Amino acid sequence: MNHIAFAGFAAVLVYVSFACSDVPSPVEPVTMALSGAAAVANGPPTDLTTGFDFENCGFTLHVELSGRTKTIELPNGGSIQTSPGLTATITNPANGKQVTLNITGATHKTISENGDTVAVATGRNVLLDPTTPELVGVFLTIGRVSWVVTAAGHLVNPGQPLQGPGNEHRVDVCQLMG
Repeated sequence: MNHIAFAGFAAVLVYVSFACSDVPSPVEPVTMALSGAAAVANGPPTDLTTGFDFENCGFTLHVELSGRTKTIELPNGGSIQTSPGLTATITNPANGKQVTLNITGATHKTISENGDTVAVATGRNVLLDPTTPELVGVFLTIGRVSWVVTAAGHLVNPGQPLQGPGNEHRVDVCQLMG
């Protein structure tokens, strides 16, 4: 698993992002890949109900995902992850705060010639990446955002990892749950 986008819990940017609601893009961000939830390109989305704990905010959060997801592997080595009807219920066990988010966006991932992963998330996605040291936090994005991760697992632009108009509608889930 490279990254996860919650709206497509495809890999956990772990990029989490699903279902395109914006203009489609040929390149989209790696998204949180859902464990054991890979779908065949020509098959329907599969049901997903899973929960996990993670610490990417300086404290532990519990995430429950429920809905449908599908990963479409592309011939060029990239993928598209969709999440029709997917929701994420995020809980901070320490203070009891809880929020349920509609994350029906999509995440598109392509591998460039130099081995970098170019990711684009469209729609409503929760993005988190415990594997990329420069990206700390959990974010709900609405709209199109993109990022690039090197083959070594580092953000190409760590100062401003998420690019695009969806960044204007970004919600810091860690701040919300702290």
